[in-house]
Amino acid sequence: MDDWVSLIEFTVAHGLKPKPEVGIQWGAGGDASVEELEAAGTRDPKWLIDRANTFLDAGAHACHLAL
Repeated sequence: MDDWVSLIEFTVAHGLKPKPEVGIQWGAGGDASVEELEAAGTRDPKWLIDRANTFLDAGAHACHLAL
């Protein structure tokens, strides 16, 4: 997560408005099959909220939530 925070801070320092995406399932919306997504499961929503708050605290303009 430190890499993400560093990227957000770097982006803000250069006058841009970062908007990272945070999701509870990796691969959703991509070319993964239904079977692959079901096998992968999902993360705890608290993880998503904590991660989004960390990004906002680092200076993110907003977070895109992929549920």
